[in-house]
Amino acid sequence: MKVKTRGTVSNRNAIGSRITAVAGHSPQIREVNGGSSFLSMNSLDEILGFTHLTRVDQLNVRFPSGLEYEMVNLPVNQDVMVVEPVVSLSSSLKKNSVPRGSSFTVPVTIKNQTGTSQNIQVWWTAITPAGDEGVVKAPTAIATLSAHQSMTSNISLSIPATAPTGNYLFLVKTGTYPSALVHQYIFQVQVGP
Repeated sequence: MKVKTRGTVSNRNAIGSRITAVAGHSPQIREVNGGSSFLSMNSLDEILGFTHLTRVDQLNVRFPSGLEYEMVNLPVNQDVMVVEPVVSLSSSLKKNSVPRGSSFTVPVTIKNQTGTSQNIQVWWTAITPAGDEGVVKAPTAIATLSAHQSMTSNISLSIPATAPTGNYLFLVKTGTYPSALVHQYIFQVQVGP
């Protein structure tokens, strides 16, 4: 897997970014490094090798600004471009356990990291215990965040009484649905009987 980073808030090439990839039980860590010697430069693409594996469980890029971008369940043998988010999502919730037929609330903060207004939508997808991903909360109407504005809201989601038990990954996404994903926040929910 080749990972290329691009900065928007940090430097353009995202030099100094830390890339962590986990496949199975083996983490790999790389740092984007601009140069290593007089009049020379390292490649800005980071190569990760996963022998005999078909998927990367988690890919996390921490940019020099402190912003992070996380991706899950990626096929290996591909090029991945990770762009530093201009609008970021964060939450105090990373894991939760709920019974089927109940609901839970997630506090989500959306922040414009730039000095210009940004138009955004927010939507949710979920990855089921079987590995299927689908939209579970439709996109909101387009809203405008002014420069450096942040807003926090509590978002509720109900788990159907017929949902399979097991570990779900929920992805809160922002950007312009469906094609312009800017950032996503991933959290885990264990659904029990």
